[in-house]
Amino acid sequence: SATTDNQNGTYSATLTAPTSTGMAVVSATLAGVAVTAKDTVTVTTNAGTEYVVTSSIQSPAAGSAVTISAQLANSSGGAVAGAGHVVTWHVTGLAGTFGTSTSTTNASGIATVTYTTSTTAGLATVSGTDAGSLTGSLALTSVAGAATHYVVSSTSTTPIAGSAVTITAQLADANNNSASVAGQTVTWSAVGESGGAFNPASSVTSATGAATTTYTTGTSVGTSYSISARDGGGLT
Repeated sequence: SATTDNQNGTYSATLTAPTSTGMAVVSATLAGVAVTAKDTVTVTTNAGTEYVVTSSIQSPAAGSAVTISAQLANSSGGAVAGAGHVVTWHVTGLAGTFGTSTSTTNASGIATVTYTTSTTAGLATVSGTDAGSLTGSLALTSVAGAATHYVVSSTSTTPIAGSAVTITAQLADANNNSASVAGQTVTWSAVGESGGAFNPASSVTSATGAATTTYTTGTSVGTSYSISARDGGGLT
């Protein structure tokens, strides 16, 4: 803080300790001249008041495993050493599974657990709470994994013979989460009906990983057919 002249030959100021522990040397100047006397301050941790929860991967693939850590911390977020605290794990939102329901802090005050995210990509809140009600949480958003196939859909599955429908092929991972990969050229094909036509015959995926085309069905009524999409990498 600012220095106060106490009008008695002494000066005072407030020193705010950093969030990390260690030693600091306090020195001063008077009218631009360094004061010879110095002092050493040792910063120590105060009692743990919360847990700081982190993940080994910030945006894991849906259905994959990460390591969750809960670090005992003081009110400033500084790490507090302390073994033997039993942390119970919880999750809300798109819930995955924990390798174990509880973990115990080590000498550094850290408890860890393996957490497997939901197969549906999205937000989950992971938290850890000990017997003393100290707690901490982490918002963990999982994302789609590598694209493995296309999910093909139509604006109508029972169109009028000779009418047009919009066909969409959405890139997806192994768990059917939409994979946002642009620039994949998709070639369309139909089996089971003659006389239908695609426009265009090939499409390119957008930023969301979707390719679309218009398909005009044949004029035969009651004919079942299957529409497929395949890209240059063999995904279908």
